[in-house]
Amino acid sequence: MISLQYDGGKLNTVIHDLSAKINGTVIRDNISGNISVSSSMMSLEYGGEKYLQQAAMQFNLPIDVITSRQFISFKNATASVNNMELLLNGTIEDDTLSKKIITNLTYKLASWPVKNMLALVPPSYKSYFNGIDVDGLLSSDGSIKGFYNDSHMPLMDLHILFEKGTLKYSAFPLPTS
Repeated sequence: MISLQYDGGKLNTVIHDLSAKINGTVIRDNISGNISVSSSMMSLEYGGEKYLQQAAMQFNLPIDVITSRQFISFKNATASVNNMELLLNGTIEDDTLSKKIITNLTYKLASWPVKNMLALVPPSYKSYFNGIDVDGLLSSDGSIKGFYNDSHMPLMDLHILFEKGTLKYSAFPLPTS
């Protein structure tokens, strides 16, 4: 078991059954490598709010980093929480001179069970879903390109597919399916 605390105890993380491999090369300020976590159980709490409770985590993150530019490149990176996998490709750079974060990312998630996704919603946000009964599979792919700072957000081109599902909302008397 690994237990980590940050920000004066506001952020608490507990990891059980960690199995990880990290490899790579370093040449001046260039780092190329892979971080792989084949199995672990993670709990995450911030400010008393429980965001993850014994969630099954897996990662395979091939990355290239240029530390002087605060630049990270992902190539076919995967991460999964409770067997819901996300594929990520692209780059993120923290441009400290112009004070913006530059993104050029694509992502894909396929056939995530909506009920499993809702189980990950922290308790203080569950009231937003009162009166909603939903089931089915959610898939999405898209890109996030551009820069982020105090006054700008990157362009997000998101495609969402809801399939084999039902949606009932008590304030809207007609169910969809």
